[in-house]
Amino acid sequence: MIALNDKRIRPKLKKFLITNSKKPIKVVDELHINFGTAIADVVAIDRYMHCFEIKGETDKIQRIETQGKVLDSSFPKVTLVTTENHLVYALKNSPEHWGIIKVSNDKGKIIFRSIRTAKTNPNFNKEIALFSLWKSELLSFSLSNNFEVAERMNKKVISKLISNNLSSKKVIEAIAEIISQRIKS
Repeated sequence: MIALNDKRIRPKLKKFLITNSKKPIKVVDELHINFGTAIADVVAIDRYMHCFEIKGETDKIQRIETQGKVLDSSFPKVTLVTTENHLVYALKNSPEHWGIIKVSNDKGKIIFRSIRTAKTNPNFNKEIALFSLWKSELLSFSLSNNFEVAERMNKKVISKLISNNLSSKKVIEAIAEIISQRIKS
């Protein structure tokens, strides 16, 4: 039997997400976050961004411990999508607020089953989340919120200015809207 790896899981996961009753506005592949130091596998965008991290049968599940910190700081919700062989480890070692979806192969049909629902992420950091935006997007967003910014300011400074002056809710919604406009359907 062919292994359930990212290449086989990802397109089915995206289809699963867009046919779900809580259909997102957009589903994005490989979103660069935290100055490009990490890549989120699949992101469902609605009023906020929900990251889906895929760990297939042949992946090293232990990587969630280091990847998890970066994903946690960048997304208000995170769900691990993994296979039976990684389930015990995932339940024991993933943050309690992460959702977990088990993916399995039933006679050639890929099935997704929710094991744990994602909760609001207590480790979300709006300043780090803003690093997912391009500098031009940060400048535009700053100006639309009447912040004094200069073209020469770097992304870190602009992100800090925004995060110090806006609520998490406002930042979360703005990031989701900006990235959904950036990504063509």
